[in-house]
Amino acid sequence: MSELISELIHEHALLLSALDKAGNISLSIEDRKKEFDAIKELLLLHIQNEDKNLYPVLKEAAKTDPTINRLLNSYFNSMSEISQMVFDFVEKYSKEKSDMAYIADFQVLYLKLKSRINKEENILFPKYESLFS
Repeated sequence: MSELISELIHEHALLLSALDKAGNISLSIEDRKKEFDAIKELLLLHIQNEDKNLYPVLKEAAKTDPTINRLLNSYFNSMSEISQMVFDFVEKYSKEKSDMAYIADFQVLYLKLKSRINKEENILFPKYESLFS
């Protein structure tokens, strides 16, 4: 496994861990805000890492491989949607007390992000790795 892919997988683990902490309904608004700030920072750093190191290689390969091209288009569209969902969630619940809506919204966000991570780790990252084998 390449150093980049190992690093991205580690970032995924950190992001999911931070989400687990933020999902604790008993956190005060102040503590939740700290967790949300960490999540935003982790997500932004992760996206920057992918944009700088992963996607340029895949974009180059997509010029001659229609399968990679379709895959990238799908990933770019879903990532912008998920990122916006995270930022909207953080903005809303950094100020509001936890309630049933928070729990429901958190579960939806967590499942979408977890699904995205699984797809990256099981489809996109192996595709990247295959370019070097």
